[in-house]
Parts: sequence; C-alpha cells; structure tokens
Amino acid sequence: MATVGLKASNGKFVTAEDNVDQAPLRARSDDLLGWQTFDLTYLLPPDNIIVVVTDPPSPKPLAGRPITLKASNGKFVTAECNQTTVPLQARSDQALGWQTFLLVDLPTASGSQAIALMAENRKFVTTEENVDRAPLRARSDQALGWQTFQLIPIAHLEFERGDVFFDKVKDVDEKQDVAWEGKVINKNLKASATQNFTRKIQRTHSVEISFEENLSISYTQNWKFDVANLMGTQHSVTIQGGFKAGQKIIDSAQDEYTFAITLTIPPDTTLDVSCIIWWADDASLGFEQRFWVTGKDGHGKTLQNSEIISYLKNACDFTGKVIDDTQNKERVLVSVRGTITGSFGTRTDLQMG
Repeated sequence: MATVGLKASNGKFVTAEDNVDQAPLRARSDDLLGWQTFDLTYLLPPDNIIVVVTDPPSPKPLAGRPITLKASNGKFVTAECNQTTVPLQARSDQALGWQTFLLVDLPTASGSQAIALMAENRKFVTTEENVDRAPLRARSDQALGWQTFQLIPIAHLEFERGDVFFDKVKDVDEKQDVAWEGKVINKNLKASATQNFTRKIQRTHSVEISFEENLSISYTQNWKFDVANLMGTQHSVTIQGGFKAGQKIIDSAQDEYTFAITLTIPPDTTLDVSCIIWWADDASLGFEQRFWVTGKDGHGKTLQNSEIISYLKNACDFTGKVIDDTQNKERVLVSVRGTITGSFGTRTDLQMG
C-alpha cells in the first residue's frame, strides 16, 4: 500500500469532500492535505499486468494493474454500478468490483509520469474540461487529456532556512532628511573643549515584499521569513502556506540611526550640528532566499534528492531554482526569488558649521 495524491490535468488535486461519504470526488484543490490523500493498494503482484483494449483501439498498447483507493474518511472510492453519469464517491466499506480500478501507465511526449484510471464499466475516469467544481466520472472511452492524472506519492518535507542573497544595489535617487539640528557650545574663552557627541534617531517605514516564484508548503501553518532592507533592518513576516508568485506582503519596521563623533571645539565657539539621513524613495532590492530540503515518504523512508525535487515540483508547485543536489544525496538546496520595495535610509552624514 502507498499513500498518494492524484493531480488532474487542470493542475488541481482530487479531493474527497470533508468526511462526507456521499459527496463526489472533485479535482478542485491547490493543496495536498488530508482530504486529497488516498491509500492505493495494488491487488496483484507487479508482474501481473492486464492489457487494456479500448474502442477505438489506442495508438499504443496500454496495460495496467488493478488497484483500490481508500480516502481519508476510511471509505473506498466507488464508481457506481455501470452508471457513467454518477460521480465517483468515497463511500464503500468494502473493496469489491465497483471499488476496483485499473491503473494504466500512459506514455507522454515529455517523458513525465502520467496515469489513467479505468473503472469496472471499462470507462476511464475523467475530470470535466477544466471545471474544478465538476465531479469525477467513469465515462470516457479514451485516455486523453482530461482522463490523465499524475500519481504523487505523499511525503513530508522539512525546510531549513538558509542564507539570503541580495542583488547589487542599483543607483537610486536620494534626498536629504535633516533628522536633528542643534548647537554645541564651548564657553571657555581660553581653552579648547573635547566633547563626545552621540544621537540616536529612529524612523518607522513600511516595505512591500513580493515573490516571483512559487513554493507551496501546504502542511505548514505559518512560515517565518526574514529579509533585510538596504540599511540591514530585519523585516520578519509570517507567511501561511509558503510563497506564491505575485504574492505581496506589507510590513512595517523601525530603523535606528546612530550618529557619534568626538568633537574638539575651539575656545568661545558655537558649532552648528546637523544629523542627516540620506533617503531613497521607492527603492527596490531583489533577493534570493535559500532553503535546505529533506524529506521522508509516507512510510518513514528517507527521500533521495531526485524524489525530493520531484515532490517539490509536483506537490509543492515549486518554480524556483535548484541550487545544489550533489553534496548530499538526501538534502537539496533550493531558492525562491523576490523583491523588497520601499523608502529606505541608505546612509548617514554628520555636518558641522
């Protein structure tokens, strides 16, 4: 037995509706969670292959193995007795004829793994043309686009946050912000005076953090994400479900600017002191957040790198970059890109006159 998810050709995971055993199966979910998982059991050994004959005949010979699918409600998926209009349901306590499907491996031009499911009525299970609320039915004579699925083995991935790398800062338009002005006075008429001058100035500002690539971490409630702005201030935001291209998060942070200098003031002299923050409006800084990824399958077996990468792409909608999968056969380094945009202090200046 293996625990799997079924990803339909519309890019959605097949769902057995929230513990309702009369509800139809639908390919409607973006996430691979409890109600999108099924226990797949092969009923015959691997060398017992059944040849599939279709009408009209398939261009290439098709063969498969009989299976059952048990949903997370503990019920077997059923194709109703020879009725092509009745949806598939996870409703049966027993695995008999109408709970048996032939899992057929399909050849694809891209070489990716695709399968079809033939029910007891010798019809292929189909998702209705890109309608994610439409139920699955065993009604098709052919295994074409809407009758194809990806079989996604269930795994648990662990993400260890790595380094953040920033793009080189491009030229930005700066303006002066006179944060503090004052006077330093030496009233001694004969001797110079030495004075340690220190000022700490705080500024609060908002930034927009946006992501350019996907990494869905569907089983994680919250993800803590830190990224620094141009002055090194950390923005710590909580993200639910991972990163999605186009996702934008607004965060506020407080920068502290320290001005410190030892002044030598001539006798009977007043110095005008200005603490200046150079400010960049609407500046953007690209970044790359890296993660180390490890994982185990549904039976606790450690995943190899190729399995981790496959699961990231198929189950986690990962569109980022694989940085390193060679140092360790069970640990992959990946990254997700994004941009932090806002008005930042870029440097400080202390002027005296």
